[in-house]
Amino acid sequence: SPVYTLGHRNMYGIAFDRSSGMGILTENGDQAYDEVNLIQKGGNYGFPLYQPANVAPELSNSSESIKPLRSYFQTIAPTQAIYYTGEKYPFLNGKFLFGTYTGSIHALTIQNVGAKKQLLEEDHIRLRILPFDAVNTLAESPSGEIYFGGFYIYRLDVIGVAEKRQDTFPVVITLSSGVGIDDLQGSNDADYIFAKLNNQNNKDSSP
Repeated sequence: SPVYTLGHRNMYGIAFDRSSGMGILTENGDQAYDEVNLIQKGGNYGFPLYQPANVAPELSNSSESIKPLRSYFQTIAPTQAIYYTGEKYPFLNGKFLFGTYTGSIHALTIQNVGAKKQLLEEDHIRLRILPFDAVNTLAESPSGEIYFGGFYIYRLDVIGVAEKRQDTFPVVITLSSGVGIDDLQGSNDADYIFAKLNNQNNKDSSP
């Protein structure tokens, strides 16, 4: 079949680690849930049947679709992606990078052990561009420089690794027997999580 994968929504960027063959796709959601997906031959990534728009893809209970490596409830609009192999920025070597229309660069550290691949760490490079410009394109030069662009073309200068701080924290939700989750939302601007739960015995849903 000429179809390598299916079930995507509004793909933008694609990148491969040539040494391992591992690849990622960036996808823009509708109003919520942008995604980064690991590429798997013959994979079905769920849209629109198994992972509909504006519903957390991680909540899909379908065995027919592949869940994303990372999803974002609040829109970041991921764009072009690269796999960085240069020595100019040792901190980024061996990571997948992608830009965002909201004006930043994300760097993903992916554990690649046999068939099991998982996201170990995500670094968020906040760019101080005034006036604001999106990061629509991203490229690595032969010398290892990183160039990116929106309305203009820029070169990454210094990464403040010493200023690195944690800004995302994992949350574990433990459910009682017979209780399921219909939807789960969070906010980057306020400290709250919204979960829509259901009683699986009578199917009544309540926030």
